[in-house]
Amino acid sequence: MIRSALILIFALLFLISTPSFACDLVYEVRRDDDVSELCLTIDKNMRGTTYRSTFWDVRQLYHYNTKNSLTRWEYSESGANTDFKADRNGYEIIFRGISNGQPLNKSLAVGEEIWLQNSEFGLLAFLTSKEKSKKFIVVAPEDLSIKKIFAAQPVTEEIAWNDQKIAVVKLTARLRGFLSFLWQATYWYRLPEMTFLRYKADGLPGVPKVDILLIREKGSP
Repeated sequence: MIRSALILIFALLFLISTPSFACDLVYEVRRDDDVSELCLTIDKNMRGTTYRSTFWDVRQLYHYNTKNSLTRWEYSESGANTDFKADRNGYEIIFRGISNGQPLNKSLAVGEEIWLQNSEFGLLAFLTSKEKSKKFIVVAPEDLSIKKIFAAQPVTEEIAWNDQKIAVVKLTARLRGFLSFLWQATYWYRLPEMTFLRYKADGLPGVPKVDILLIREKGSP
């Protein structure tokens, strides 16, 4: 009886602990009064880089080719009965799957717009380039609307982080057009390896403010 109970306890501990160990990076996500964790894994190979994230019941995959162009986005949210895949095909993004319980089979015309769905990592190439600004788009998963964003030239500064002063690159982004004064996001990356540390965004009307902070790294204590 005791042996069976111990086996059950160890099994539960294994199930609880495994996700944390599988994460390359773990972020704390704060939205108004809600605080949760986001698990991220990064897989780099000869075909490009794939990011996988888990947050509550939302699972996402982002694949960038070797030219740092986003070619695929997968989005699954069980609570919203949503599960679709999106592929970049020339001047279009093609969606297939289910959205809010309804069959999804559509395409969005995006022209030559740069698509950075997970902009916190999609912007890494911009940070190390000589470009002075960056225009890109993201797609809102709830209604597949396109958000056009402008990122200003990054700056280097020193901040306090975990009771230490560290050098970071700071990047500010805004919506393009007349909505630019309504929404702003700021990104911080640790130098010299450009680890994404923090993202803080003002909330649009009816949308909560978001603050995302790195709290654990694979291999750290």
